[in-house]
Amino acid sequence: LDGCSFLVPSRQGLLGAVMVVREGQQAWIRDLAVQPGFVRQGIGSVLLHHALTALHRSGYEQVRVSSANDTPHAQLLARWGFAQEA
Repeated sequence: LDGCSFLVPSRQGLLGAVMVVREGQQAWIRDLAVQPGFVRQGIGSVLLHHALTALHRSGYEQVRVSSANDTPHAQLLARWGFAQEA
């Protein structure tokens, strides 16, 4: 799974993508991105679902996300139960 990406392609091009990386025993979801014209249409949720499912099937019980509070995906990540670390 290290460096694994999940993509949402369409005839208009790539609508969204997420990258999964491992650092030792830690799993991270990095670089979650959705094209601005397609935000709030469930694409980010689909990407997170596939990434988390793959990680859990690979034995990772805890997953971290690298994202700042001011990113467009901060609300999405909060809905999925991710919290900003202090």
